[in-house]
Amino acid sequence: MANETANQGSSSPTQLEPAGPESETVFRAFFENAAEGMFLSTPAGRFMAVNAALARILGFATPEDLVREVRDFGEELYVDPARRREYQRLLNESGRATGFEAQLRRFDESIISVSFSTRAVKDEHENILWYEGTVEDLTKRRRLEDQFHHAQRMEALGRLAGAVAHDFNNLLMVIGGYAALLVDDDYDASERAEFASQIKNAGERAGALTKQLLGYSRKQLVNPEPLDLTAVMQKVDTMLRRLTGENVTLTTAAPEAAGWVLADQGQVEQILVNLVVNARDAMPHGGEIRIEVRNAELTAEFAREHPEVVPGSFVCLTVSDTGTGIPPEVLPRIFEPYFTTKALGLGTGLGLATVYGLVKHNKGYIYVRTGVGRGTTFDVYLPRTKGESPPLEPARRARQPMQSAGTVLLVDDDPGVRSLARRFLETAAYSVLAVRDGNQAVEMARQYRGPIDVIVSNIGLPGIGGPEAAELIRVTRPDTPVVFLSGYAADAVTERAGRFTVASYLPKPFTAEALLARVQAAIRTAGSEVAVTAGD
Repeated sequence: MANETANQGSSSPTQLEPAGPESETVFRAFFENAAEGMFLSTPAGRFMAVNAALARILGFATPEDLVREVRDFGEELYVDPARRREYQRLLNESGRATGFEAQLRRFDESIISVSFSTRAVKDEHENILWYEGTVEDLTKRRRLEDQFHHAQRMEALGRLAGAVAHDFNNLLMVIGGYAALLVDDDYDASERAEFASQIKNAGERAGALTKQLLGYSRKQLVNPEPLDLTAVMQKVDTMLRRLTGENVTLTTAAPEAAGWVLADQGQVEQILVNLVVNARDAMPHGGEIRIEVRNAELTAEFAREHPEVVPGSFVCLTVSDTGTGIPPEVLPRIFEPYFTTKALGLGTGLGLATVYGLVKHNKGYIYVRTGVGRGTTFDVYLPRTKGESPPLEPARRARQPMQSAGTVLLVDDDPGVRSLARRFLETAAYSVLAVRDGNQAVEMARQYRGPIDVIVSNIGLPGIGGPEAAELIRVTRPDTPVVFLSGYAADAVTERAGRFTVASYLPKPFTAEALLARVQAAIRTAGSEVAVTAGD
């Protein structure tokens, strides 16, 4: 490979120039006046020659300024220098790279998106002498694409909101109707227990709908942890059977020794729910859905057929149905956002797109096997992990009183939520100081003479917010842990949480088990950074 100094001496792009003085003049005019950025550079990352367009793209007054000021564009211009190394690797291996995208930092420190098309110039011994190529500024195009996608997203959210409103009306009817029966003295204890169970089930379904809507409208916080997919499947089994209805048979299968994965439990549950709902909709007259968990090895041979795959050990989650199947002309588009073959009002086109995004987010792969009239099978592969955690415990176990109950300062402006959370905590033998806003919380902490073991506070409160109140309380009680509650989406909570780190989250509505588990964890880790539990 020729060294940088040897190539630095010639500032003229001779390899790009035709022979002859007239041709040289024409070429220089083309090079200097081209609308697209053009350059020659050394393998070490130094510009040898650039045109005015590239200088303008990168925010320099003249090409000479750019060549003089930038000594190593891999380190000085690339937002992520690793992209430059990847780009150079492609050039060294294949001799050219077309449409390679990266983010660069301009002279004024603003960030732009560009596309490189470059070839490596070599000598007779295959040593690389320099690179020559073009640079296209993609920033405006990306901005327009983002605006277009945002408009599409808002349209889809409108359709989704209509569908959710329809489902909510049904749930409110169930809750209101059974609540009216529950307060009636004409029913015996077993009937009243059934009414309460129906209300609880409807509340859980309403919470799942809210989480789905917030997940589509805002970013989600995730909490990757070692998961036993068999246990997760069993945990949501009852909910899935309610979703499928009476004319669909749901069966599950899993070996006892199925491996563990490192993933967010909420996201895995969402993958399952969306795939099952998709399967149910493909069988309007009924049928069978089968869910299976098994270990799988993705081999090098499999990776050759699927270039995106990194060979290794995986756990495969399979959801299959006996439905109508997917036509060949539709199959390439099933994971596209907003694409749906369902009638207006019956689908948003976000279900499978969401599944695809969640699988990719958890470093997995998803494949579909289908045939018209022969049903459809989705195979989700998630990387197997060596670590294990205790199996998922039955929900009721977390409701048992804590061994060492303490004092909780509970802050929530909604009287219903405040009353219910207080009952959850007092059932577990905690003493509860309940107030409705941040100002009352600060005053209560000042007046109360005993220890406060944990603060449980809503993020948004009248007057000063939850994070501000927690800051003031921790001035005199610095080791008091805080658990924040919110019905907002997770990224909105992050914006409002101030300096507090979002370590984990718990959506509103939350169960007694979830609240008590979070309070116990906060007390156990007292003195470390607080956790934010957010509606997501």
